[in-house]
Amino acid sequence: MNMVFIPPNTFTMGTPTNAVNRGTDEGPQTTVTITHGFWIGKHEVTQREYQAVVGSNSSGFPGVLTYSGGHSAPASSLGSCFASSWRASRKDHSAR
Repeated sequence: MNMVFIPPNTFTMGTPTNAVNRGTDEGPQTTVTITHGFWIGKHEVTQREYQAVVGSNSSGFPGVLTYSGGHSAPASSLGSCFASSWRASRKDHSAR
């Protein structure tokens, strides 16, 4: 799994009120500060990857592992407990 480091930083999240085609869920603009850097996957985890490591598929569309055109479907419907379980399982899986 390719990981990238997100360094501590401050940025503005949200779309300016005068942006063309701005959606109602794109504001208000908020200043966000990341105080500690962290590692995150460069690409989203697919249903197939999640199922191979965890042994189950919690997606709302578990039968759709691949979209037409061959693109892998992303893992979905995951809460923070599933994310923690994925991380722990991934560590165990990569040690094998």
